[in-house]
Amino acid sequence: MQDIKFKRPTWIYPVGLFFYTNKLHLIAVALLIIIGLSILSCAGPDYKIESISSSEQPAIIKHASNEDIATGSLKLEELLAIGEQIFNASFNTLDGAGNSKTRLLPNQSELSQINSRFNRISGPDANSCLGCHNLPSSGGGGDNVANVFVLAHEFPNANFDQGAGDKYEKNRLSDIGNERGTISMFGSGLIELLAKEMTIDLHNIRDKAKEQAVLEGSPITLQATSKGISFGSLTAWPDGLVDNSKIEGIDEDLVVRPFSQKGVYVSIREFTLDSLNLHHGIQAEERFGSDVDADLDGVHNELTIADTTALILFQASLRAPHFAEPESESDKAKVMEGDRLFSEIGCAVCHKPYLELNSPIFSEPNPFNPSGTLSDYYIPEVYSIDLAKLSKSNAIKKTDAGTFQIYAYTDLKRHDMGPLLSNEKREQRFVDPSHWLTKKLWGMMSEPPFLHHGRATLLGEAIDMHLGEANSSRLKYDNLSEHEQSAIITFMHTFRTE
Repeated sequence: MQDIKFKRPTWIYPVGLFFYTNKLHLIAVALLIIIGLSILSCAGPDYKIESISSSEQPAIIKHASNEDIATGSLKLEELLAIGEQIFNASFNTLDGAGNSKTRLLPNQSELSQINSRFNRISGPDANSCLGCHNLPSSGGGGDNVANVFVLAHEFPNANFDQGAGDKYEKNRLSDIGNERGTISMFGSGLIELLAKEMTIDLHNIRDKAKEQAVLEGSPITLQATSKGISFGSLTAWPDGLVDNSKIEGIDEDLVVRPFSQKGVYVSIREFTLDSLNLHHGIQAEERFGSDVDADLDGVHNELTIADTTALILFQASLRAPHFAEPESESDKAKVMEGDRLFSEIGCAVCHKPYLELNSPIFSEPNPFNPSGTLSDYYIPEVYSIDLAKLSKSNAIKKTDAGTFQIYAYTDLKRHDMGPLLSNEKREQRFVDPSHWLTKKLWGMMSEPPFLHHGRATLLGEAIDMHLGEANSSRLKYDNLSEHEQSAIITFMHTFRTE
């Protein structure tokens, strides 16, 4: 494995600036500086004073080299520490942060370049991962103030002030991007593992259908089901053609994508690489190339493959949410009643209480990662993590068969949620505006507000906005007594992170 040589800005003391221990020399230098500043203060307005500061440093204190990963020279704990530091770091110019798009636009003044380094609408819009993922602690969800505008990155500098710089003054905000809330990363390693196993199951079903079609010489239709979740059906023909038009809730490639509110990202890694570039202006080596300054900011290899791996392993190892224990017998009885009613009115059809995981070992990279994201790359087993041993959450239960029930309350499938939640004008990766990935309910009470755009501040409000495939359950909820509705809300209030 070739080691990556960093080409970062080198900061040195300007020629002529020395440090003395002799007090007389210090006084002399101070007088010279005062005289110099007096002269400069009388200079013309075009005179620029260059900074002589040498104390500023990149926010990322320690990087991991690709050789570190290839040889396994770093301990897992050391790599996780690097990942945590990158996640919490407030990226600055020396890290390569900033608006990469505007550097490529012509006819910009120095002032417009400075003003467009960050852009709340089209990005970069955050200094750190922690800036948005902070409820109730590092790695969690985010308040409405941290909402982002998905797809707005396609517009270099959307400022809507009718001034020079964006040329999109006639667009409304909804034409530019889709406002979304920040999703918690707690337990995300387990979620990726579940999705990977489901994808393998579905691909095996497809392969079985193709084999049977060849043997029988006629079309074969099989149900595409994994972990008790139906994704429709597929038909294989003897000539090798597979008809996936009846597949539901996922793309026709039969890959379960458990990340983003539309369910369009395969892995934590794919999601993170996009976020680094779009929200922070940080270009990772594996997506933009080795020793390539893609955004012309003078910083190469802003995050190495090893850095990204450290960041992913840290997120994957974030603890799973847990369910709060009722404090009294009466509360316990009410929670149990709410649990029962939750299933009776049909909420548990999509918010399936648990999915069964065969293996809790998380390793990188995910073999189903798309182009531009690592999928075939050797990372030693020393960096594989047993997430079941790591977690003490009561949302993970080991079965007698040695499998694990993961109580995330989701089916990892997209559903039509009806007109009230079909508020976006721009489609993300061809997913219908009314279709949303079933939200993972575990931990939800630690990261309000609710729904994809944070418009519901109460659970009752969120339930009332469920139409489409969830309309029947919503009507049943509305027809419950006030006591029964309160029981369901009390039950859902046990879904916490810590």
